[in-house]
Amino acid sequence: SQVYDTAKVPQHADLLRQVLSKIFPKGTVYWNKILMGETFLAQIEDILICLHDPESPCNLKKLNKDGWKVLVCSNEDLMFPRRLGREIRQIQRSGKMSETL
Repeated sequence: SQVYDTAKVPQHADLLRQVLSKIFPKGTVYWNKILMGETFLAQIEDILICLHDPESPCNLKKLNKDGWKVLVCSNEDLMFPRRLGREIRQIQRSGKMSETL
């Protein structure tokens, strides 16, 4: 199900939205996606984008095993669209998860 709450989308998510629309022109972005009890900043196709939280880290191995590709980034990373785009394309090619940018 789609969960969208603009109050939870970080200030720089508009840059992420632009990057995702370039890489996935026909894709649907699901913001604040809740999956297996965890909340992800965004989900598009089989890619989950998670904000780094040292107190509550994502279970990357389980997600990857279930077929998800996960990008873990910080709020600061969201200010660099070229970096985000590069990491997302790398995840697409490798089919693996990314710990951090």
